Amino acid sequence: SALSGSFSDPVYTFNDSKTGNPNPLTTSGQPPLLRPADQNGLSAIAFFSSGSPANYPSGGSTAVSYPYTIAAVLKITSGSSGSKTIMGPSSSGGLQFTIGDTAGVCTMVLNAGQVAFIGSATTTFSENSYHLLVCTITSTTYAFYLDGVAAGSGTHSVSLGGGGTFEMGAEVSNSEVMDGTIGEVQIYSSVLGSTDLSGLHTYIADKWATP
Repeated sequence: SALSGSFSDPVYTFNDSKTGNPNPLTTSGQPPLLRPADQNGLSAIAFFSSGSPANYPSGGSTAVSYPYTIAAVLKITSGSSGSKTIMGPSSSGGLQFTIGDTAGVCTMVLNAGQVAFIGSATTTFSENSYHLLVCTITSTTYAFYLDGVAAGSGTHSVSLGGGGTFEMGAEVSNSEVMDGTIGEVQIYSSVLGSTDLSGLHTYIADKWATP
């Protein structure tokens, strides 16, 4: 677990290495490419829209019930297009957190994967640079943050169902695949408050040298 202090909710981490074993997975779900010391001396996992396999199964948390906070450290490949999944469900109906990028404009989106749109927020975004993207969601509200700054919020009435486990970098059937690099993802089974979100941003900025 990367966090301490007031962060008491369950944290799911997707490690880029194991003791004595530099490969995160040895199954067919192994990420396409592990990039050692990619940012601030830390390793990250690269994803390609044409790569196979594209997803990194979590083998852990479910994607079928509110509330959640999902925090991701990532960079998007310059010139890529389309919707890119940060965390997505292994089957239709579970929570999906995506990013769209067009010429430095970042659109963060929440969906019930392949079923319904929940909400989005659009802001500016530096391509080929690492950032902290955060979404929080309850059964009626959602909010987005980019590098510790509120980027948009709203209400919704979308129910989750099915979904299975979370997968990093792709959703159902390897669709809407990430085109970029993910350094760290954290999933909480609650909505973090302003103090914890501020602490999370401070921690990530120090660890990953993000804005």
